[in-house]
Amino acid sequence: MTIHSFVVDLRIELTVSLEDDVVNVIDDPDWHEAFYDLNTPKEIAGHIAYNYIVNRCSLSQLDGWADQPDSNARVRLLNVHIDTDEYK
Repeated sequence: MTIHSFVVDLRIELTVSLEDDVVNVIDDPDWHEAFYDLNTPKEIAGHIAYNYIVNRCSLSQLDGWADQPDSNARVRLLNVHIDTDEYK
């Protein structure tokens, strides 16, 4: 039996739109101590996008935002780029 192995480079482009309530949590020093070391809206957007794609989590499923509605962070898929090479 032959096994075929491939290296797949997958790049996903998304837009992440955040309500002020999502961003404003970083102003609370206790939030940083209890949850994440995220300091900018850009870092928050990356964290939310990562968890949306990799862990299939919505906003309310993430520690630190469990009290917020999922609609406070909207993630929209723009493009998917796939490059596949045979792995030797």
